[in-house]
Amino acid sequence: MAKFKCNNSGNVFEFTFEHDIKTMRTHPEYTEVLEETPINPVLKPNKKVKQDETSISRNDFNTSI
Repeated sequence: MAKFKCNNSGNVFEFTFEHDIKTMRTHPEYTEVLEETPINPVLKPNKKVKQDETSISRNDFNTSI
């Protein structure tokens, strides 16, 4: 499978047959688009979840007066 970009319009086409890919590689009006895979994927930071007020038990409050 290979993708080619039209130099005039910018449209990208994907070809699966080897014959079509070989032909497109020699076509002067198209450029092959090489897909880059990141070596180290960017990890999203974990979100901090706030404790729901309804889940706080009575023992969590300071009851000493």
